[in-house]
This record gives sequence, C-alpha cells and structure tokens, in this order.
Amino acid sequence: MPQHLIEKLSLLGLNTSHYNWILDFLTARPQSVWIGNSFSSTTTLSTGAPQGCVLSPLLFTLLTHDCATMHSSNHIIKFADDTTVVGLISKNDESAYREEVQRLTTWCKANNLSLNVDKTKEMVVDFRIAQSDHSPLFISVEIIKSTKFLGVHLAENLTWSLNTTSISKKAQQCLYFLRRLRKAHLPPPILTVFYRGTIKSVLSSCITACLPFILHTDASETGLGAFLSQKVEREEHSVLYVLRKLTPAERTYTTVEQEPLAIKWTFEELCYYLAGRHFTLVTNLAPLLWMAKAKDTNARFLTEYLACTESSGDIIAPSYRGSTRKCAAFLKPARTRK
Repeated sequence: MPQHLIEKLSLLGLNTSHYNWILDFLTARPQSVWIGNSFSSTTTLSTGAPQGCVLSPLLFTLLTHDCATMHSSNHIIKFADDTTVVGLISKNDESAYREEVQRLTTWCKANNLSLNVDKTKEMVVDFRIAQSDHSPLFISVEIIKSTKFLGVHLAENLTWSLNTTSISKKAQQCLYFLRRLRKAHLPPPILTVFYRGTIKSVLSSCITACLPFILHTDASETGLGAFLSQKVEREEHSVLYVLRKLTPAERTYTTVEQEPLAIKWTFEELCYYLAGRHFTLVTNLAPLLWMAKAKDTNARFLTEYLACTESSGDIIAPSYRGSTRKCAAFLKPARTRK
C-alpha cells in the first residue's frame, strides 16, 4: 500500500524528498496496544496509515484521487471513505452505469481496498409511467427506497417529506431544552448560543445547496487548480477543490495563456455543479483581456473565450481598481451577438 501511494504522489508532482519521507514514515512502524495497565507485544507494520495521524486523511484523499468516472453520464462523489456513484440512464441503456460500477470494483481491488457490500446500497429514481424491472448489479447489493446521504434523507420519489420530518424532530427535541433553560432564567446571550448551536444548525443544515457558488481559478508553471466556495452569513466556506498537472505542450504556454486554460478546464471539470446555476468567477483580469483580443487568431483561444461567454456566471478580478462589473465588459459584445 505505501509503495502504491508513493507512485501516485510521484505522478502528482510531489518532491522526491517529500514522498520518500512519507514512505519512511509509513513503513516498518512499531505498534502496540495499551488496554488498562497491559501492553501487547510490539508488531511492525508497513500497511495503512496510523489512526489519529493528521496526515492519514490527506494521504487517503491523494490515494483515491484517481477514482474518477469514465463516462460523462456518471458522476462519483467522494467524502472521506464513502463513495457514491450517480448514473444518468437514457433510453433504457444501463451499460455506462454498470461499466462504472464494474470499474469501481476493479479499482478497489487494484488499490488494495475492500468494497463493503453489506453497506453498499442502490436507489433507483424512475418517474416513467411504465417502469421496467431493474436487473441486479453483478455485485449483490440491496435496492432501497430511501437513503441518508451526507446527513440528508433522499427518497426515490425525490420528495423532501422524510428529510423535513427528520429535521423537525431533531429541532423539536432541542426546543424542549431551550424552554427549560429559559424557565431557569438563563441570560439571553446563553440562550442565543444554545439556539444557534443546537437548533439553528439543524434547521439550516445543507442550506448551502440553494446558495450561489464562488469559483476561484489559477494556473502555475506545473498545473491548473480551482476551488469552489459559498458565502454563508458573510463568511466564505470552501466546498471542494480540483487540480491537475499541465501536459508537456501546455507547459510551453505563457502565463497569460495558462490562466484562460484553467478557466475552460474548470468549467468542464465542475459542470456537474455549475450547469444551470449562477456563480461568480474570481480570476485575474489580464488573461481575460488578452483572451478577448486573441480569440480570432487561434481556435484554442476562441474555445476558451466561448467557454466564458456561454457560462452563467459573473466575472470579477480582485486586482481591478474599478467596478467589478466592468471586469467582464469584454463579454458583453459576444453575449449581445448571441
């Protein structure tokens, strides 16, 4: 396992001395168990990562970074060690979805990770009048009518009744204790803290799904990167980040060329999140102005320019001293012509 991880870190461009240090840290680790006043004998381990180590979650994320979809109709959502495969099936053709599940199973075996079939469930969302029987997958999993996904109850009919009932029940339980605290004549600041921590947090759980996104993009000499965030009560919270290395050909681009490339790649990579939603793109102004001038000289430049003009987001450049709305002024002619 450590050697497999080191190979991936090398492909990601991590410095040799850094991944060798990680390899040394993970291999030949002495470990014993302490229960009460008793110690077990020491065992040397060279697999996995130490539990409770701050590096372990990050290393697992890097290990699983290449667990990605092969078909555009599918999407993989990863959170810690939980993985969800979402497939869009059109014209009764389930081949892409089934291939994705097969590929995920193969990937787990290749990376020495076991797929817990007992905890793996499948939910089918089908609103057709004449529904056909869904044949089972090649792995034996239970088909369910509802599931809890990252704290949100989802039902096969996509109604929110189950989730609303769950939230209401939790809030009512905490509301009882709030009344007791009030009867005990606790000061308002204490009651406010209790309300925000136990009731408001439950009622506003996952409310960010309705908030617009803020998209930051950037490019360096070796790669492209972006992170998605949302502003909740004037505080910006990160949602996810993506990155990739530049190809040998892309490394020959100038900085002003790599920035638009980062924007175009990010739009394609995060289309699942951005499609049909309003968002704000935060990037540098100079590459945008250059792209507007160079779009007619090269097909690649034109493609990058159109990726911006066809998006549903606003574009702002923090370094621009004037109004942020003027930063996207070069887009207006294209949108007007369209």
